[in-house]
Amino acid sequence: MDSSPTARWVPDHRSAWRYWGPRLWLDVELTPLRISLAYLVLGMGALFVSDVVLVQYLTEPLLSQIQAVKGGVEVFLTAGFIFVVTAHREVQLNRIIDRYNRQNEQLQVLHRVLRHNLRNDLNVIQGYATWIRERLTTDQLASKCEKIVETSDQMTRYTEQAGRIRRITEGDNLFRTYDLTETIPRLLDRHPRVTDEVDISLTVPDSTIVEANQMFEAAIEEVLTNAIQYNDAETPRIAIDVDQVRGAPHMIEVRISDNGPGIPESELEPLRAGKEEPVVHLSGLGLWFVVWTVRHSGGDIDFETEEQAGTTVILRVPRAIDVPELTRSYLTSLWAGWWQRRGGR
Repeated sequence: MDSSPTARWVPDHRSAWRYWGPRLWLDVELTPLRISLAYLVLGMGALFVSDVVLVQYLTEPLLSQIQAVKGGVEVFLTAGFIFVVTAHREVQLNRIIDRYNRQNEQLQVLHRVLRHNLRNDLNVIQGYATWIRERLTTDQLASKCEKIVETSDQMTRYTEQAGRIRRITEGDNLFRTYDLTETIPRLLDRHPRVTDEVDISLTVPDSTIVEANQMFEAAIEEVLTNAIQYNDAETPRIAIDVDQVRGAPHMIEVRISDNGPGIPESELEPLRAGKEEPVVHLSGLGLWFVVWTVRHSGGDIDFETEEQAGTTVILRVPRAIDVPELTRSYLTSLWAGWWQRRGGR
């Protein structure tokens, strides 16, 4: 079994739009004073060209001087107004940022304390419940202890899921480049639930490189775990298909299909809506982890499911390619669509 890292990635963000976007702007903090001074310089420069250099050849000199003074006063007043408005807005934003920083610090402390203490307390409950179950002679009491063990196991998995969800946006390097041609087979080789009793089929192009969140491989693993764990078919079947999204050459689609009972619609509703409702609760955090990981990667997720007909989870994430190649692919796609609509052969 392959013991290599879970994700082979190359920190080459030059192949992504997000690498070039920030570099189109100067790395200068736009304070209210700088914004006002920039407007003042540009306004006075435009005023000098329009009302001094050009107008003096078209109208009387006195009139051009009066227009220049009038325009200069307007520029100074507008610059002052911009400074007051932006300074007031900066104060508001700083207050909001301070409030969010305090809330984030509080959440981090609560997360660490609750997760650590909850895990320790659950380990104690599991240990005592297991000890009692092994020494009971009454089947009814033994089943009660078994229920305690199962519930505490489930709560432990919730704490682990919470930790994985936190890592979606934790750290400096949030995005990695994955070659799905290598990543998915390696994931299948080391997955503990992928055994000879599970029928696995994989279709992936020779080279499919995507750029996604650092937890993207864990999200694929979560989908595979659910597809196998909750599959009640005599022979569980999992089909994984990787391909380019039709009409969107910059996106790659990963379809994971199973022949299980299907995800209940009550669990899919909050996922599609993007929020939990008071009367609609997801049975676990696993699918939320997958949804947030994919959306944070700049992609989207969809579900196709029917009762007793299995589920297909569709993950779409950006493809990591060079800008010229992306442009050529997009233009080729547009040309092919136009040619087809014109009845070309």
